[in-house]
Amino acid sequence: TKNDHISENTSTFSATNNDSKQSLPEHRKYVFVHDKVYSWLPAKIISKSDSSSSRSHDDATVTVRLVLPSDWKEVTHHPPESTLARLSSNNDSLMRTINLKDYSDFHLPFQNVDVNGIMDEQADIANLKYVHEASVLYNLRERHKKGLPYTRVGAIIVAMNPFQWSADSYSSEKQIFYANELIWKENSTVNRRSSLMQLKDSNRISYEPHIYETSSHAYCGLALEKKDQAIMVSGESGAGKTEAVKIIMKYLATVQTAHPS
Repeated sequence: TKNDHISENTSTFSATNNDSKQSLPEHRKYVFVHDKVYSWLPAKIISKSDSSSSRSHDDATVTVRLVLPSDWKEVTHHPPESTLARLSSNNDSLMRTINLKDYSDFHLPFQNVDVNGIMDEQADIANLKYVHEASVLYNLRERHKKGLPYTRVGAIIVAMNPFQWSADSYSSEKQIFYANELIWKENSTVNRRSSLMQLKDSNRISYEPHIYETSSHAYCGLALEKKDQAIMVSGESGAGKTEAVKIIMKYLATVQTAHPS
């Protein structure tokens, strides 16, 4: 995809000599910073050191203010060692001085934000303007918060375990929708190939990412194209692999019932 190769200087902020001579565009002031408890935190650049060559000096710093989501306290797990959950939005403890030597090539990763500084959320991670560890984590966070456990990465489906059952997500109506959309349309084989091509430009896909999407492609390949298929389900312990396999197998076993009569 277009985001397979993003250079460091386009997806991250660095305090170079040129930066000190001109102000940053507003949307490029929104970055991510390391945190020992939360891994990454969103922040906004307030000021930067006037270093003539930040790439050769270890004292290049930027001052940032943490910009935590409005629902931070309610929807984020806060370990006992965290102090952020108890801070008010105007607390000076939200200010941090960041030493750029602690970041790869003296760069801070950019946030994906709109003109109002609101973080962007995409159904396909490949559609994010800036793709790096922090942006992927916060994109998944936003979707998880909305009750959307599935996110695309091209043809791959990332599943976030919601630790609760959502009947609407796996209803017979939902099964029929994906079966009709990806399997039973006229010229099914041609439609499947077209659908797979659309994954390379997922802005053209009108339906939400779902495990039924992967299952439908596998069913088409097996039943309609007569080719062996494999679905790889991987993840850490407790990620929901076993449940995912159950959902896949149930869908494959019953998908024929969704065939239009």
